[in-house]
Amino acid sequence: MSGESDESKGKEEKSENILKVLDDLISHMHTTRHLFVVLIISSLIFAPIAMVVGGFLLVHPRFNIVRFMAEAPGAPETFHRLPFVAVLATILISISIIIAGIWLFIGIKEYGFYSKWNKRFRKYESLRDKIDKELAED
Repeated sequence: MSGESDESKGKEEKSENILKVLDDLISHMHTTRHLFVVLIISSLIFAPIAMVVGGFLLVHPRFNIVRFMAEAPGAPETFHRLPFVAVLATILISISIIIAGIWLFIGIKEYGFYSKWNKRFRKYESLRDKIDKELAED
């Protein structure tokens, strides 16, 4: 009989431990949400700026690889002077625009999640407090 009691106590402790771990995880996520909000805001501000600046540089005459190659046959000294740098700059700027677009997408997606988080967390806390209060009474 005492074996059953010990076994049920072990299961109860494990379930309490799992619930405590989940509770700690949710509380930790709530405390670190400020960091995530800062990251989201920075992605919503800096990603569009990076995309605009990158787009401007791509159409700027100094970095315009299409115009540069069109002029190259008529001016051999120009062709030898800067084609590699222009191609490299175009590739790097294009990659920067793509990465900025990805960050913008992630920022918008996470903004939607964290805008609902406070409401969900308050509801979770009130339910947790209500359950703790009921368990303390028993």
